[in-house]
Amino acid sequence: LFSAGLEAVTGACVSALPLPANAETAKHERSGRLLALSDAKTMAFYRSHIGREARVLFERPKKGAPSYGFTENYIKVEADTDGNLENQILNVRLGEFNESGNALRATLI
Repeated sequence: LFSAGLEAVTGACVSALPLPANAETAKHERSGRLLALSDAKTMAFYRSHIGREARVLFERPKKGAPSYGFTENYIKVEADTDGNLENQILNVRLGEFNESGNALRATLI
């Protein structure tokens, strides 16, 4: 379907177009660059919310792990608490990144 449309626009037979010898390598390089860009944009988005207040829906933590949840705009947060916060929506202040860099630390307010 796509090739028929391309033939109509370019006048070329798509099947006759040569594929680069390193097409698989180029695909992996592009994929890697896109994943790195996605990570950088996520980190910048998280960073822009440090110091702000947010509402968080807490989920069931793994045994021995800090409580965690997500803000209304899907920022993952961690909070060290003694109680069970599962299925509660609580206000927090967003802090710096956790040790693994995949969530912001949260302080209950």
